[in-house]
Amino acid sequence: MLPESAHGLAGGWRPLEQDQGGRFLPPPLSSARAMPPKPLEPDPWAAPLEGRAVTLHEVPAGRRVQIVSLPSHPHLRERLKALGIRPGVVVQVVRRGRPGGILHLAHGPLEFMLRREHAAEIQVVADQE
Repeated sequence: MLPESAHGLAGGWRPLEQDQGGRFLPPPLSSARAMPPKPLEPDPWAAPLEGRAVTLHEVPAGRRVQIVSLPSHPHLRERLKALGIRPGVVVQVVRRGRPGGILHLAHGPLEFMLRREHAAEIQVVADQE
């Protein structure tokens, strides 16, 4: 017989259970292996935004923001300007990728993606409209 650790179950070895159709059921999750809930990140939009600038990567999905400054990287700055993204323009965060992922942004009919590290260089304020 294999040791308990070989089966990955804290209670030792158990045979797989089957349903009435003969299909195998997944093993029950033990409370020892359950992942603790992920702590919530502080919401930068919870406080009043009067004149407060944050970076674009902090903005939650669905919010509209006005661009205050563009990134310092010259190629990225020129590419954003070619797309019509300049200081003063309003963009919407359509959705956010996985943590550390990309941002899906929209400006009028234009939709584009931006890496999180590039969005961290762009300063924005809440849209007043």
